[in-house]
Amino acid sequence: MLAGLSLMLLRPWREGAEADGRAALLDQPLAEFGAGLLDKRWQRLRKRGEAIEAHGAEALHEVRLDAKRLRYAAELFAPLWPGKAARRFLRRLAALQEEGVANDTAVARALVASLAPGAAAEGSRGRGGAVPGWAVGAMEGFAAGRSGRARRHALDAWDSLLQASPFWR
Repeated sequence: MLAGLSLMLLRPWREGAEADGRAALLDQPLAEFGAGLLDKRWQRLRKRGEAIEAHGAEALHEVRLDAKRLRYAAELFAPLWPGKAARRFLRRLAALQEEGVANDTAVARALVASLAPGAAAEGSRGRGGAVPGWAVGAMEGFAAGRSGRARRHALDAWDSLLQASPFWR
């Protein structure tokens, strides 16, 4: 609630706007303003998600971040459009956002690879010294298995989101 009050008092949408433009922004109905903002974020997310099947872990992570930005804005404006459509859309956005495991496992795989014997100078392996090759292999296999599963979940969440109609339209 305090964040909303702060937003109202600071009026960041007025920055950089000409006097006539400011008046138009202030007169604009909130639902119209919210729909415009949500449309921009939705289009950005859809553009970033094009050909998502070919995305690497980093690109999937960027899709997730755009989903997070859209979700936070959508949660703020959702009460203007009450009903099942808003709840369904938000649930699907949340599911996509939560599938960040794909990026986490890619990072874990890179870290594990750096622990492999001969991967780095002896002094940079940390306190434990050399890590046995079998341990590196076990962790690599574990991370690879989770990565594939997480990727499938992320793609399923994306497909599910695309089937939901934006509730503000």
